[in-house]
Amino acid sequence: GGGKRKADAGSSAEEGRPPLKRAARPRATNWAQCDACDKWRRLPAGPAYRPEALPAVWYCSMNAQTHTRSCDAPEDSMEEGEAE
Repeated sequence: GGGKRKADAGSSAEEGRPPLKRAARPRATNWAQCDACDKWRRLPAGPAYRPEALPAVWYCSMNAQTHTRSCDAPEDSMEEGEAE
């Protein structure tokens, strides 16, 4: 056909930079709201922490992230570039 083909771009402009898709650590993408304190908690990524896998009633003490395993901990906030 007459479709355009994407040109193979050389990496010369990108030399010396780490690949953009590689992250230093995996991003947590799952969230839960505590039924006791109503704070939102960031959960690890993975199917075990997706909303449909969590119990109907969830508490901060159930969080795998130890630094926010208490209702006394400040609420987690979204990071720049994280989708709502």
